[in-house]
Amino acid sequence: MTQLPKYLEVVLDVLAHCTEPDKDPELRFDMLVLLEFVLDTQKIEAAVRANSSEIVKKVLVQSLLWRSGKPSIKIRKAAVLIFSKLLAKSLIEAAALHKQYPEVIASLKNNLEDDWAADLRLASTQFLKQLVLVLQAALDQFELSSLYPLLLARMDDAQDPIRVQTCDAIKAFFACPNVPLAHAAAHVRQHLRVRLPNALHPPRRQKRRRPSRGLQDPRVRRVDPPQDRLPGGTPRSHRPARASPSRSSPDSAKS
Repeated sequence: MTQLPKYLEVVLDVLAHCTEPDKDPELRFDMLVLLEFVLDTQKIEAAVRANSSEIVKKVLVQSLLWRSGKPSIKIRKAAVLIFSKLLAKSLIEAAALHKQYPEVIASLKNNLEDDWAADLRLASTQFLKQLVLVLQAALDQFELSSLYPLLLARMDDAQDPIRVQTCDAIKAFFACPNVPLAHAAAHVRQHLRVRLPNALHPPRRQKRRRPSRGLQDPRVRRVDPPQDRLPGGTPRSHRPARASPSRSSPDSAKS
């Protein structure tokens, strides 16, 4: 362990090579687990801080890129969590992180919009809040204007925890010193008028009443109601009475 800071650059080159997108998913995930172990080692924090830009550029950014399949979701979520730990421990300077901000946001965008992984969207939203807090003073108006649509889209997420985390990220966004006051006030009014009621009181879906099984089961025989008219069109109430056969009286027979 004492020799690890000396060879950390070599270790990072191996990690970068093994986490390339065309490598085996299990190998890529194992390398990210190894990187997390390196970040958790307190004895080499100084060496990690000195090589933090290479960690982001060579390992984390390419691990955030979208690929289809469940193994890719696991890898991207691991990369987001490791990136969050890198920011939480203050192992990278804001100036060095700001230089790689375009690549980080471009890779993070697909993770924020992944409809099949709610836990990945939640972790990405939490990381985005951390990123804004670290780079509050460094983000200019152009970067803030491109960041705001990502936050606005997460306010329409189907998961309540994601919308709550998005509110914290928006709070950090409007605390940036380079946000124009008119721009901020207009969007705050838009949130209060449109987004916030939908987030607090989402519309309820009306349940459809299922028809009875008797109308759907073909085995049930349908019985027609009695008709009020005869086949000829004559109402049953006007049905003529049948004439009873006449019986001859005994007196008429004798005569």
